Amino acid sequence: MIFIVFLFCAACVLYLTAFPSDAAGAVAGALRVCGSTVIPSLFPFIVVNTLLVDTGFAFFTARFIGRPVSALFAVSGAGSAAFLLGALSGFPLGAECAARLYERGQCTKDDAERLIAFCNNTGPAFLVGGIGAGMWNRPEIGWLIYLSQLLSAVIVGIALRFTRTGPIVPRQRRENTGAQLSASVFTSAVSGSSVSMLKICGFITAFSVLCAMVRRGALLSGYPLGGRTAALLFGFLEITAGSGAASQMGGNAGIALTAAAAGWSGLSVHMQTASVIAGKGLSMKRYIAGKAAQGVLCVLIAYAGAVLLNF
Repeated sequence: MIFIVFLFCAACVLYLTAFPSDAAGAVAGALRVCGSTVIPSLFPFIVVNTLLVDTGFAFFTARFIGRPVSALFAVSGAGSAAFLLGALSGFPLGAECAARLYERGQCTKDDAERLIAFCNNTGPAFLVGGIGAGMWNRPEIGWLIYLSQLLSAVIVGIALRFTRTGPIVPRQRRENTGAQLSASVFTSAVSGSSVSMLKICGFITAFSVLCAMVRRGALLSGYPLGGRTAALLFGFLEITAGSGAASQMGGNAGIALTAAAAGWSGLSVHMQTASVIAGKGLSMKRYIAGKAAQGVLCVLIAYAGAVLLNF
C-alpha cells in the first residue's frame, strides 16, 4: 500500500512539473465552479443546518414528519431532519446533520450510519442550476436527475432498514428544544461552516486536478478519453467532471451517465463525508454500499424517465 501511495505521489509530481498549465487550468476551473455554483448554493445551507440542529430543529421536524420517516426507514424521528436537509441542501449536509444528531444523543449510532448512507445527496440548486441549466442548457434534465436521485435514496433507505441493529428510538437528550438563537450560537455556526466550506472546495479542486492528470495520461498513452469512458471514470472520481463529460455526449445515454455521477456522487464527496464524520466513531461501510446502490438505481430511474418524457 505504501508503495502504491509513493507511485501515485511520484506521478503527481511529474505531472505538475511537466504540465503546470494543465494543473493551473484545472484549479482555475474548479474555483470558478466553487465561486459560481457550489458556495452560493451550499454555504447558506451549511450555516442554517448548524443553527437548526443546535437550536432543536430535529425535535421540531420529528413532531411533524418524524413518525412517517421512522416508519419508512426504521430510524429515530429526529432523523427526519437529516433526511429533509439532505434532500433540500445537498452533500455533505445530510451526513453532517446525522453526525451532529448522534453527537447530541438524538439518534443511535446505527441510525446515524444508515442515515448518512441515503441522506447525503446532491441538492436541487446544483443539479438544476449547475448541471441542468449550466451543462445541459435544459433545467428539466436537472429536475429529472434530482427526482431520480431522491427516489433512489428512498429505496436505499428502505432497504437499509433491514440492516438495523438495536432499538429504533433511542433515549434522547431534550435540553436543546428550548435553545435560543444567541450571538455566540450564530458566530459559532458561521465560523464552523466556513471551515466546512473550505474543505469542500479543497476536495473539489484537488479532484479536478486529478481528473486533468488522468486525462493527460490517457492522451499521452495514445488513448484519449472521451464519451462513456470519460463520463464513467470522471464520474467515479468527481461529480462535476463526470457530469460535464456526460453532458458532452448528449442524448438519453448522457442523461443516464449524469445520473450515475449524481447517484454515486464521486470519491471527492465520499472524502468530504469522511472528513465530516471523522472522530465520531461512525463507520462508512454502509455509506459506500448505499451510494453504489444509489448510483445504479439513479441510472435506471433517470433513463426510464428520459425515455418516457421523450427527452
